[in-house]
Amino acid sequence: KTVDINAKTITLTFSLNGSTGLTLLDGTASNDVFLTSTTANNFGFTVGGESIQSCTVITPGSGYLGAPTIAVSGGNPLLNNVAPSFKVTYKVISATATGGSAGSNYNIGDQLVLNSNPLVTFTVAGTNNGAINAVNVSSNGGPLASPLFGVRSVTAATGTGTGARLSLSSGIFGIDVENSGDGYNTVTPTIVLTGSAGVDATATLTLTQLTADNE
Repeated sequence: KTVDINAKTITLTFSLNGSTGLTLLDGTASNDVFLTSTTANNFGFTVGGESIQSCTVITPGSGYLGAPTIAVSGGNPLLNNVAPSFKVTYKVISATATGGSAGSNYNIGDQLVLNSNPLVTFTVAGTNNGAINAVNVSSNGGPLASPLFGVRSVTAATGTGTGARLSLSSGIFGIDVENSGDGYNTVTPTIVLTGSAGVDATATLTLTQLTADNE
């Protein structure tokens, strides 16, 4: 480190996969200060680092009863980096009459609507003498503010079936970035979601240089 007060020049030298020099120069008589580099080395990050731009769900997981624990790690964060935060939404992944009620008078192809949320619908995929033994999710209700789970009543939108109660399982629909954080370099950090009662979801992150301290 070299400091020359009279010449108004401060030279900082450091090493990161090599070495370079950064020089603060007084550019005008009004004491404006400029940052210049004495070499063309690129360390893969900008002043202030990068932030989380978006999060993409790769696999939704299953069996969520509440908000997952989210951990962001790696990415070679710079000193004093700011941790991001996220908002999670959910969708119904699967339904079964096991543990609920198979009902009666149902036929394959009948459409069912979840009583507590009409945006969630199902199609009867198999029956045994009119009782449901298989059902597919037709519309998952996403984005749901909280996961739907446990035994829930349904109503037949088509056909004459009655009495079915389905056991639901929910997964992750989306992960919105609420606070984008800051201080990462261009090595994308990893995100890990835990806390499901079934299979944990997986997701990936995307970084951006368009942060307030990089403008």
